[in-house]
Amino acid sequence: MTTTSERFDAAHPRQSTLAERLAHVRWIAGGTGAGKSTVADRLGELFDVAVVHGDPAEPGWIARSGPEHPNLFALSRLPPGSFWAGRTAKQAYRATPSVHGETLAHLVQDLLALPADRRILVDYFGVLPRHVAPLLSRPGQAVFLLPTAEWRHGVMLGRHGPVVDEILAKRLVRDGMWDARVRKQAHRLGMPVISVDGTRSGAATAAEVAEHLDLGPAHGPRDSGHGGH
Repeated sequence: MTTTSERFDAAHPRQSTLAERLAHVRWIAGGTGAGKSTVADRLGELFDVAVVHGDPAEPGWIARSGPEHPNLFALSRLPPGSFWAGRTAKQAYRATPSVHGETLAHLVQDLLALPADRRILVDYFGVLPRHVAPLLSRPGQAVFLLPTAEWRHGVMLGRHGPVVDEILAKRLVRDGMWDARVRKQAHRLGMPVISVDGTRSGAATAAEVAEHLDLGPAHGPRDSGHGGH
């Protein structure tokens, strides 16, 4: 004989939480120049997990944003390359959509549209610990890679040329502000942070990330070379 509570539960099935629906997802986030994409691709091969890179999806998120995501929506109305014009580094930081969780909202929509029968590893800069925490079943589902200022400076010069122009100087300051916010939030929430200064191989960093994310035994080909930027 069923109880009233059991009959109610059967008639009103509980909706799965986002954390439950995203339990198969692992996150690699952090700062620019920390080697997130390199690590994610390495782990995708070693552990046979699907890798989702957030950066290439950003133009699509901007295109489908509306007033409910004001900072992303503002980008859709800016001429290409004009985000930094007339802004200080602090103003650029405040106008960065990821600071307000706007890009994560679109990323979650994309993840929910993918099959859930295979583990997914997300590689994306624009994830703050406090925004992703409600999407996790445990803190170790997300790892944050943060470069030292010196390492990022070298990486950015390698990407954009040997001269630090006005825009690159602003970006370096903005990214430093982002990293400080990530580190503070991750510490408060008990999420793992790995510092990157170029003294460790990409394989060693990937192994530490895999341990934090509890990816299990590797079964792909191992690469002992140094990771990229």
